[in-house]
Amino acid sequence: MREQLAKSIYLVIGVVSLVLGGLYLLSPTFMGYHAEAISRPWDALDASIQILILALMKVAGAGWMATGLAMLFGVWLSFPGGDRRWRWGIPLIGLMFYVPTSAVTLWVTLSTPGTAPWYGSLFAVLLLVIGFCLNPANPLRR
Repeated sequence: MREQLAKSIYLVIGVVSLVLGGLYLLSPTFMGYHAEAISRPWDALDASIQILILALMKVAGAGWMATGLAMLFGVWLSFPGGDRRWRWGIPLIGLMFYVPTSAVTLWVTLSTPGTAPWYGSLFAVLLLVIGFCLNPANPLRR
């Protein structure tokens, strides 16, 4: 039961990561919270600034895609009864992406007029920790 719940958590985060990655990779403009953060609409930006922002968004999107694919690959290899090292690797991969993402989006929210979606990344961090704690291969469990 615990193993299945951990697997479900990792699957959901992996799929959501792929969706967010696709959204950022395919977006032709920045997100609404970006406009709020800089107090300017997309059309008011110079073309060179638009290119730079889109490039950064595509890098973020690629990060989400890589995180999602790696997590899903890890689930496929480790559940059930597969390579147990992935049981550490899956949450580690997710945390390596979502902890800094949480920090940066919270920083944007606290430092600009925009409200970045920091709560989604923080929720992913919480779920990853829960998934790790539920994992029967977790050596911290007795």
